[in-house]
Amino acid sequence: MGKRNVSMKIKLITSFAGMLAVFLAVAFYNLAQVRDIKSHHGVQNEKITYELTALELKVLVQDLKDISSGLMISRKLDFVEKYNVKRKEYNELLQKVGNTASTPEQIQLRSQLIVATSEYMEVFDRAVRVIQDTSYSETDILKNTESLYNQAQQQRDLIFDLVDKFYRIYADEANAAIAASNEKMDGTVAVMIGAAIVILLLGSIVAALLIRSFVKPIGRLQKAVALISEGDLRHKINAQTNDELGQLSHNFDKMIDQVRHMLGTTQQIASSLSENSQSFRQVSVSTAAANADILKAIDEISAGADQQAQRTEQSAQIIGELDREVRTVWEAARHMQQMSAEAGQKTELGEASVQELSTASRQTGAMIDQALEAMETLSAGSKQIGSIVKAITEISTQTHILALNAAIEAARAGVHGKGFSVVAEEVRTLAAQTNESAKSIGERISALQLQIGGLGGKMQETRDKLYKQNAKVDATLASFSAIRMSMQEIGGQIDRIGGMIGNAQEQNKRLIDSVHFVAAIAEETAAGVQEVNSTSFQQHASIRLIAGQADDMNRLSQELFEEINKFRIEPEQLESGASNSSGSAASTTLSEAAGSRPETRIDSPAMPNGEPAADSGSPASEEREDQPERLQDEPGVMQAPEEAAERDAKQPEAKKAEEEKKLVGV
Repeated sequence: MGKRNVSMKIKLITSFAGMLAVFLAVAFYNLAQVRDIKSHHGVQNEKITYELTALELKVLVQDLKDISSGLMISRKLDFVEKYNVKRKEYNELLQKVGNTASTPEQIQLRSQLIVATSEYMEVFDRAVRVIQDTSYSETDILKNTESLYNQAQQQRDLIFDLVDKFYRIYADEANAAIAASNEKMDGTVAVMIGAAIVILLLGSIVAALLIRSFVKPIGRLQKAVALISEGDLRHKINAQTNDELGQLSHNFDKMIDQVRHMLGTTQQIASSLSENSQSFRQVSVSTAAANADILKAIDEISAGADQQAQRTEQSAQIIGELDREVRTVWEAARHMQQMSAEAGQKTELGEASVQELSTASRQTGAMIDQALEAMETLSAGSKQIGSIVKAITEISTQTHILALNAAIEAARAGVHGKGFSVVAEEVRTLAAQTNESAKSIGERISALQLQIGGLGGKMQETRDKLYKQNAKVDATLASFSAIRMSMQEIGGQIDRIGGMIGNAQEQNKRLIDSVHFVAAIAEETAAGVQEVNSTSFQQHASIRLIAGQADDMNRLSQELFEEINKFRIEPEQLESGASNSSGSAASTTLSEAAGSRPETRIDSPAMPNGEPAADSGSPASEEREDQPERLQDEPGVMQAPEEAAERDAKQPEAKKAEEEKKLVGV
């Protein structure tokens, strides 16, 4: 009984809490392993950095060796500055490598490396002093530099060996860190595999226990639901546990009892509902027929009022359109008046502009005449300049010939005529330059004369066109004067048209007010008739709806009998309205599902007029608004009120009161 009282919630929480504990334990273990692996990776990265530093140190040693060799071979002191720069970098790396020494062996190696470095640097300093010392002969310098070169070679090899030892130490430590990381990783993988196996086994066990704990109750519940789905309400589950499924079974048994009680009560209500709905349906059909005649008369009145209102509204619209057209004409007339005034102003401005254009044209003609005179003067001057340039050209040619003759005479004179020869050459050169310049000026003067001649022809042509333009400007000025007089006459005509349109607007406004007054009265009349019509239609729709609802009530009562007939309950449920006690003798367990009790069905009651109930499968898809017409077409419907009155007279008063209470409850 202890296990049965434990709820499924506690079972699930306990199971998942155990699995969560295993997960957390494995997670914390993995976290510790990851921290150790990170630490080993840090050591590994540090050692790799040291290895790179050692390699860089070897490269710098080789660079120093190359610079030292260059100094000894070339004996140029420019290598000293390069050597000092590399020496500074080398000392920094040497200090980094020396700071990594932690064991006695590493400290000894650091001391040896420092001593070898000092001796290596000393060799270079000695080579510099030998090269700078002028007391040494060439042979002594060669011997000393060769000896120093061999010493530098030995010291470099020694430094390489020491740096290689440091490199091997760093490599061994890095390999040790990698091995430790791999060991941690292998341990973590093994723990993860073991944890996965444990969790898999634990999950399988927990799943098996949980499935076993609720498969049987769910099976019993499933069988009970299957019987109920077939309409058999005579059986219960009667679970013995108090967990969630047990509580669900108890509530399910209570629901079966309530459904039994509900079916018994529903059967009685359906019987009374069927009788009352038949009577209510017949009365609503008669009321709908009478209301239809009333609606017909109201429709005719409403149609006449609507036509009157429509005619009046059309007249108002026509007059409104006429008013809008008159206003449009008035606006157009005003616009024409404004346009006429603007046209007059623009005509005056145009006339003034043409007058100014005529004056400017005459001034332009005078200026063109002056320009022609100036061009003739310029042409005469250019001709004179051409004559002068021609004379200069002839003079420069004669000067050139004279300079040649003077050069020839100076050459005959020999040494005594050397100075005169130089002067003659300068004169000849100057004469040649003067000749070239004179020719260039002559060509430009000729081109200028051609341009002046062409420009003079164009200026003459322009003057002729300007005279023609002046004649056209005078004609245009006369046209502007005639247009101005015409615009003044048009403005007067437009003013008279505007006055006539204003009078027409006043007359049309009074007509519109009269039509609107008549239209308002017609609209009020149509609105009143429409309101009465709307109320009548609403009343008719309500009556049709009531009739349809009565027919639906009758149909639903028959369907309710059919649905209740699908269920099987105990015989005493029909007699006493079903007991709500879950421990009554009517209840049976699932082991008695085959049942030895007799099966009882609820038969559909007869209709109040003695006819059998309608089949629940009959079509009922017509709209409620069409149901009164369908009811009126059925034979014998109009005689229903007399039959209902006879039936009501036969029923006792107590039975009517009981049925009214049941209907109110439903």
